[in-house]
Amino acid sequence: MGIFDWLTKRGDRQGESFAHMAERTGTKLDPAEEGMGPALDQAMRRCLMCGHDVECRDIEPHAEALEYCPNAPFFAAHGGSCKG
Repeated sequence: MGIFDWLTKRGDRQGESFAHMAERTGTKLDPAEEGMGPALDQAMRRCLMCGHDVECRDIEPHAEALEYCPNAPFFAAHGGSCKG
């Protein structure tokens, strides 16, 4: 597997983990919300570099973000049931 294949697969997997965590915590991802674009971009990049995608996929609905989640403050700021 080449580096580009690996990066593509990782990006897809981490994107799914981010969406799953946002859904599970009840985070509202409204692109029309002021400032959401840059904040969402930063959050997606943090997720891309995080190594806890398996744990994130296993989180229960409306659970708080796990303490190691680098996006807990982002989720909390956008309506999620997280302590950030």
